[in-house]
Amino acid sequence: MKKAFVKGKKGFSIIEVLVAAGVFAILGILSTSAILISLKGSKKSESQLKVRDNLNYVLGIMERQIRNAKSITCSGSGKNLDYVDADGKLGAFAWDGVSNVTWKRPGEIVASVLTSTDVKVETGTSITCDVSKIPPSVSITLKGRDPDAASDDEGAQVTISTKVQLRNY
Repeated sequence: MKKAFVKGKKGFSIIEVLVAAGVFAILGILSTSAILISLKGSKKSESQLKVRDNLNYVLGIMERQIRNAKSITCSGSGKNLDYVDADGKLGAFAWDGVSNVTWKRPGEIVASVLTSTDVKVETGTSITCDVSKIPPSVSITLKGRDPDAASDDEGAQVTISTKVQLRNY
């Protein structure tokens, strides 16, 4: 049996090889950029979750203490809140204006830091009292971010707010 050969065709031309290499290069670049975007989004989600969890923890403690307080007083241009608890003991919450929210438990002398080192509380955080209404209320806004984020794109900025009304006034 005789094999039929096409005269002059022995392989791929250089143009065909370059086109194929170009197509594979473009596919590689597109898939790499898609993976990088996915990883960046994943880091941002983890960062946001970490910040939101910590801010919710802080806000939960503040809400419980304020809701059961007998009286409240705000000071320090929206940075401090003093309260008297149900037993008549003085407690306080304070934002240092830099990165931490502290809590001086009723009856204790030393304040403890509520926020984790994984979270930096930022400008925009405020504690506002409204004692003119019955029942008195406190509006709290906490704004935080992940200080370890490499860039603002990866970093998670989270803002949470609530308004708490006192029960025991």
